[in-house]
Amino acid sequence: MALELTTNSETEVEKVHLFSIDGKPYYIPNKVRMNLQLKLMRLMKKSPEEATAWLLEELLKDSDGGYEALEEYDDLTPEILESVFKAACLVVFGMTDEQLEEAARGNG
Repeated sequence: MALELTTNSETEVEKVHLFSIDGKPYYIPNKVRMNLQLKLMRLMKKSPEEATAWLLEELLKDSDGGYEALEEYDDLTPEILESVFKAACLVVFGMTDEQLEEAARGNG
């Protein structure tokens, strides 16, 4: 039995506020495509740093320069970047903070 798959790219996607820099908000899609989740999981196995950059760039590509704003934010710290990435993962995987932490420890 073969599944016939079609692409539905015309669906309007709701956005959620991910972060702000100097009062300018940046948004990401509230619902993320499943193939994005699969790619993120594969990249996390290879390189968590590469996966972090790829995910944020992918999610923020329609956010009026959101990724570039992070790149240019001189006060960006590892803790801030981790918080932004964690918040993005909560949206991507639809998890609570506790579920995400459990999964990061390899128990999820």
